[in-house]
Amino acid sequence: MKKPFLQYELPVFGLKIGTQHFQFELEDDFFGQFENTLVQHGKDFQVALEFDKRHDILVLKFDFSGKVKVDCDRCLAEIWLPIEGSEQLIIKYSAEEKDEDGEVVFITPETHELNVAKFIYEYICLSLPLVNVYDCQKEGEKAPCDSKMLAYIAQQNYDSEENQDAPPPDDSVWRELKKWNEN
Repeated sequence: MKKPFLQYELPVFGLKIGTQHFQFELEDDFFGQFENTLVQHGKDFQVALEFDKRHDILVLKFDFSGKVKVDCDRCLAEIWLPIEGSEQLIIKYSAEEKDEDGEVVFITPETHELNVAKFIYEYICLSLPLVNVYDCQKEGEKAPCDSKMLAYIAQQNYDSEENQDAPPPDDSVWRELKKWNEN
């Protein structure tokens, strides 16, 4: 049986002290390996990993960019949302097993390999914006926007702006409260 994420295992034991560079390309098959994933589809992901091995710690710097398929929060069309980011992970040696502590991970001195797939996935998920939109207008006619939905939203906004000038409805409860406050 083929071990998942085998290409993301980096040798810790055999690496010389100093900085090493690794490159990874990610597509749908990478994201499909994770259960209950936030990202179902990704493409054109480039991950540059700078692996700095020191005597007492490992410092990993991840730079990544690519696109994830999401529903646009503006018009609900499926879009390829550009994602990019840079993260740093510190790995310390510990004789006893410890839980991860934020940006610090602990491994035993006998660890021979380190699989970075989980960290790459987590950093991509953490870089997802709260609102899934981007400036797709520059794509012209290729823009993935749902024009019917955008027209509907524009009409709703126009209708609500027209009603802003109208006098507020008669609200006797508030009027009575104001009188009570004046006394």
